Amino acid sequence: MNEYQPSHLLSSGALELDTEACTLLINHQEVHITPIEYAIMRLLLQHPGRVFSRQDIIASCWPEDAWVAERTVDVNIGRLRRKLGEAGILGEVKLHTVPLASRL
Repeated sequence: MNEYQPSHLLSSGALELDTEACTLLINHQEVHITPIEYAIMRLLLQHPGRVFSRQDIIASCWPEDAWVAERTVDVNIGRLRRKLGEAGILGEVKLHTVPLASRL
C-alpha cells in the first residue's frame, strides 16, 4: 500500500477493494460480488502472496457455526476467476486454487 492510498482501500494491480463501501473495483469499474466473494477477496488482498488452505478460507470468511463443504471454496474462487476474466484481468492477477490451498 503506498503512502497516499487511503487505509480503507486494499489493492493489487487493477483490483481495488473498498472496505468501507464493501465494493470491488476492477479498472475503476464496480463489479458485483457476493458477501462471501467479498470476504475471500478481502482476505487475499490483506495477505498478498500468502497461500490459504480451504479450511483457512472457511474459518475466515464464513460464520463460525456454518457447515461449509470445502468444494464451496472452489466454487467461490471459480466465480471470482470468471469475474476477473470478464473484466479482462485474469492474466494480470493470479488467483489459484491448488489441491490444498488458494492465494492471490
